[in-house]
Amino acid sequence: MAPVFVDLSAPNGHKWAQPVGLFINNEFVESKDARTLAVVNPATEEEIAQVALASEKDLDEAVQAAVDAFSHPDWRRLSGTDRGKFMFRLADLMEEHCTSLASAESLNTGKAYSIALEGDVEDAIKIVRYYAGYADKSFGQVIDTGADIAYTLKEPIGVCGLVVPWNFPLNMAITKLAPALCCGNTVILKPSEVTPLSVLYLAILVKEAGFRPGVVNIINGLGPVVGAAMVTHKQISKTHLLVARE
Repeated sequence: MAPVFVDLSAPNGHKWAQPVGLFINNEFVESKDARTLAVVNPATEEEIAQVALASEKDLDEAVQAAVDAFSHPDWRRLSGTDRGKFMFRLADLMEEHCTSLASAESLNTGKAYSIALEGDVEDAIKIVRYYAGYADKSFGQVIDTGADIAYTLKEPIGVCGLVVPWNFPLNMAITKLAPALCCGNTVILKPSEVTPLSVLYLAILVKEAGFRPGVVNIINGLGPVVGAAMVTHKQISKTHLLVARE
C-alpha cells in the first residue's frame, strides 16, 4: 500500500508529517488504483515526495461524500453563525500551524520561506477570518410587488468543484474554499498536481476544526483527467477554476 503520510523537513530545520493521500470524507486514503505522482522542488529539481494521484473513480467517491454531507442536517441546517465558528477555528489552527503550512508551500513552490509565510499563509488566514465573519450576514430582501408577501431567500448551491493553479496554491485554494463554506456548500478541491502539499496539509486542519466528514474533500489529480471530469460531473453544481490560455 502507498503511504498517506510522509515525514518531511525544510531547509529552515522544521520537520512535519506531510499528508500525501487523497482527503475524502475526512480521511486520507490512497487512490483506488494506487497510482502516485512525484512532487518536485522547482528550486532544486529534487523529488520531495510521491503523492496519491486520483482517478475518475476517486472523484466519484469524493463527490458522493460531498453530496451526502450537503444533505445531512448537521451541515444543511447549520446556521451561518455556527458555520462561522468552524471557520474561525480553522483560521486559528492555520495560525498555530503556520510554520508547517509555509514550509510546505516554500518547499513545493521554490519560493522563499519568508514570502510563503508573510504573504501566502498570513493572507490566507485573513481570508478565512473575513468569510467566517460574513457567514451570518447574508440577508434576503423584501420586494414591493403589490402582492401580500414577496421575498428573496439565499440558499447554498450544493457541491462546488474548485480547481486551484500551481503558483499560489494555498492562497488560491482558500480564496475559493472560504466563500463556498461560508455560504453552506460542500466542496471538492483539486490542487495543482505539481504543488499540492500545503493544500493537503490544510486538510488536517479542516478535520481538526470540526467540519463534518464530506464537507471538504481534497483530491490530487491531473487536469485532463480529474479536472475535466469535475467540470462535467452531473452532481457538481458549480465549478470555479483558473486556467491559462497557451
